[in-house]
Parts: sequence; structure tokens; C-alpha cells
Amino acid sequence: MNETIMQGTTPVFSFTLPFESAQVKSFFVTFRQGGENVLEKDLTTCETGEYSLSVTLSQEESFLFDPAKPVLMQVRLADLEGSAFASPVFPLRVEGVLKGGEVI
Repeated sequence: MNETIMQGTTPVFSFTLPFESAQVKSFFVTFRQGGENVLEKDLTTCETGEYSLSVTLSQEESFLFDPAKPVLMQVRLADLEGSAFASPVFPLRVEGVLKGGEVI
């Protein structure tokens, strides 16, 4: 898994599931910085593999994070049977760039 968010890039966060991704009913990845939720991605924004889900941040989304503060990330999901799961909270670093703005 990525441990760094580089501003202005499109980082991918991949998660291995203990069951087939077709069994996932709901899925959220929450990014928190400075005590506030900055970004949340849900199942509609995921790429799915047989036993995995991945989320890609856009360049614009990666600029939402301040390099001077750590980011916390957590995954929560529910399966079709109604069981709920949560990952540990993962600390992430944010790296700034010398020239801001999206690269097109």
C-alpha cells in the first residue's frame, strides 16, 4: 500500500479482502487530516479485483492535503450478509511539489 501522498499525483491505494469483492455491499475509505475528514471514497469509485478493491486519487484530490500535517486513512466495509469490518487506522505522509497545479 502507498504510505505517501505526493501532491499533484494520482496515488493508488489497494486493499486485499478476506472474501470475494462481489460480496461487498458498501465500502468507504476515509482520509482525515487535522481532525477533519478531508476526503472519502466509496464503492462507486473503486476498481475491483477478485479479492481486492483499489481507490485512485485524482491530482486535484491529492492537492487537498497539507504537507505539514500527517494524514490518517481507514477502510470500512459491509458484506452482503450484514457483517461490518474496519481496518486499523493507517498514517500517511504528504509530500509537496515544487510547482503546483495539475499536470496535463
